[in-house]
Amino acid sequence: MSDPQDKVGLARSVGRFWGHVLRGVKADVRKERQEVRRETEVRENVETPMGKATLRRTVVEEIEFNGTAEKAD
Repeated sequence: MSDPQDKVGLARSVGRFWGHVLRGVKADVRKERQEVRRETEVRENVETPMGKATLRRTVVEEIEFNGTAEKAD
């Protein structure tokens, strides 16, 4: 059983919730790094002298935005 002293009251839980919301609203999003990631995979089955083989090509493209340029409207 849990100890009654370990329980967090409703008012404290609501306060924590609104504190997290407020921190999210006040956060400077321009400091955040954005990342775009795309993965492409191509598979091809081929016959070789040693038997069947699968050729697989995986391409990973990543873009990171670290600049402080303003977004154009």
